[in-house]
Amino acid sequence: MINARKFMQMAIDEMQKSIPEKRHDGKASPKVGAVLVSEKGELLGAAHRGELREGDHAEFTLLEKKFRDTNVTGCILFATLEPCAKGARKPPKVECAQRIVDARIKKVYIGIEDPDPTVGRTGLKYLEESGIEVEMFDKDLQELIENENKQFLKEANLRAKEVTKPKLIELSTLERKVEQADMDEFSSEALELYINRAELNTKADSAQFLALLEQQELIKIESKTERNSEVDDSFRRNDVKPIFKKAGGHISSGEIEDKFKNEGDRANILSFREMEGNTSYINITTGWVDRGQEFKITARSKIRAETNRDNAYHIEISYTDKDGRNYRQEFSRKGTDRSTVSEPELIEATKKRRYIPTGLGILLFGKNPRLRYPQAVLKVEARYGSSEPEIQDFNDALVLIPDKVEFWLKKVLQSRISRDQFARTTEYDYPIDVLREAIINALVHRDYEIEGAKCSLFIDDEKIVIKSPGYPVKPIKFEDLKAFKAPSLSRNPKIMAVFNAMDYVEERGIGMREMKLLPSKHQLPLPEIEWLDPFVSITFARNPNYLLSQINPDILRQLNEEETAGFLFVRDNSQVTKSQYASHFSFNEKKAQRHLTKLKELGLVNQVGKGKAIRYMFSGNH
Repeated sequence: MINARKFMQMAIDEMQKSIPEKRHDGKASPKVGAVLVSEKGELLGAAHRGELREGDHAEFTLLEKKFRDTNVTGCILFATLEPCAKGARKPPKVECAQRIVDARIKKVYIGIEDPDPTVGRTGLKYLEESGIEVEMFDKDLQELIENENKQFLKEANLRAKEVTKPKLIELSTLERKVEQADMDEFSSEALELYINRAELNTKADSAQFLALLEQQELIKIESKTERNSEVDDSFRRNDVKPIFKKAGGHISSGEIEDKFKNEGDRANILSFREMEGNTSYINITTGWVDRGQEFKITARSKIRAETNRDNAYHIEISYTDKDGRNYRQEFSRKGTDRSTVSEPELIEATKKRRYIPTGLGILLFGKNPRLRYPQAVLKVEARYGSSEPEIQDFNDALVLIPDKVEFWLKKVLQSRISRDQFARTTEYDYPIDVLREAIINALVHRDYEIEGAKCSLFIDDEKIVIKSPGYPVKPIKFEDLKAFKAPSLSRNPKIMAVFNAMDYVEERGIGMREMKLLPSKHQLPLPEIEWLDPFVSITFARNPNYLLSQINPDILRQLNEEETAGFLFVRDNSQVTKSQYASHFSFNEKKAQRHLTKLKELGLVNQVGKGKAIRYMFSGNH
């Protein structure tokens, strides 16, 4: 068995050597490292992004540049970022996931998933569907990768693609449009909350916001061509006509950058279309361009151009004016010749657009998602002793639920006023932030395709139980989830991206970390995670006695006071060594071994590992 963690760390070390791209749009490029290992665990080679040529992916450099003529069948690859999937790159470039499959790699360890919500997990899924075994990096190492890529991750979560990539891999049927649905099913309250919390600085009915929703695959667009007799030059107001003129730029080996100034009124540049025979990779600046402002066209040769005459582009740009009229205009350049700009064409044969929500859009922003998806509800109940229970169903758009549930929790949890500090604060008998994170994780990561299964929250005097439908998504292992060391991976990356943008999920994996800190930070027992088909169930004991009440009385009677305390120590620390056990209770190692052996014989703890690596962990048996 290879030492996987050693090679994970090597890939991270390689990642830190990455060379950033000199991007004209100012966007951050990711830091990525890749390491190739033989089946026997021998290091074969490593590469990082941009190592041999600016912008080249680490996997490309490793497999195509360094090992192109080497048979790497059955080897193991460690990559700090999810390899790009089918449809992610323009021909003739080949996606990294495809290169890995073609190279017949046996197993891939992935650091973090691609943060772009339109891409996340598709590379991973393509590898698995191609018969390649996939595992994620250890949780703590994932955090190192995320810290090194903070700016890239921030930009990628809500990145708007200038050209929609072909969708070749579907993670969920909820990515499809909902038949007979329209934008009236969206809650204006939910949309406004998203816009405000994500600081999008736009309006819900604006072209920019609708384009963002489309690119996030939360809505689909259906276009119907129809002639509009009123769209005519004679009806056009000249004071709102955008006028683009060449305003400079530069040309270098393999690349053109041209700037165009708007000498008319403001325009909203939406997208571009490549004309026949276009020979470059194109990038344009989208969004509003006010009078006097500029936008850029960047064209990079599709071949390894060594001379300027090989540089060229020919595209048609679509944009609207502030009255919503649609224009198209051709921009072209050949080598060192001057760029040419056609007259803007006010489109007579316009396409009437109809926006249709996808299932994910309905879940996130629907007025009542449960009408379409009966399972889309959070059922909550608080029951104390013989008092009347507090029961409620949250059928709202997903983005509205976190704040509403937090309000409900503050109402039903017992609290007291603390004056320990200068400011008077309210303290609840169970930490609200831990429960809030656990509920958000249940909503974001649940399997919404399991009909009839609903998220739930139950509170009584002894415990708090949160249930979320769906077994952990591959390659997360349930035993890692139980041990609070599961790596971060989103079942629903598009939902996760929206919650991230709204700061509902401040940091990946924070919920797991907060749960693991309950014993040390709040002197509360570690939660118990169970699989109760079809639910992942998390039980938060409100005091240690609840856990003991779940143990078979015949077993519990065989433990003395010290052994009972020892069992709770193992339970609240996931797993411990004999030395840690002895040190915590100031026992000698012989006594510690006697305790642990007895707990193992009673089925309360399991022994894992061999020799000096032996650990004892809570078995989960009651």
